[in-house]
Amino acid sequence: MGSLVYTVREVADLFQISQSAVYVLRDEGKLTQLKDVPGVRFSKEEVHALAQYNHEFSVTNYAELVTENAKLKEELKSLKESIRSATSNMLRLMEV
Repeated sequence: MGSLVYTVREVADLFQISQSAVYVLRDEGKLTQLKDVPGVRFSKEEVHALAQYNHEFSVTNYAELVTENAKLKEELKSLKESIRSATSNMLRLMEV
């Protein structure tokens, strides 16, 4: 059975960051150092949860969100125009 903890080096490798950046994550409270184990160790479960969180907001995902946002803005513009047109037509019908 594999270890249930990661070392600083393993976390750094997983996130592709420096070891000092791992300590920053710890100091910022984004990772919790395990107290009852020798050395600096982090729960694999917590690291994986943070990795999933970081993956959701990666540069690639940001670009996809920007594209989706632009499409939604165009759709909103079209819907607003449709509503204006329908409202105008209804007002004309009420005048008759």
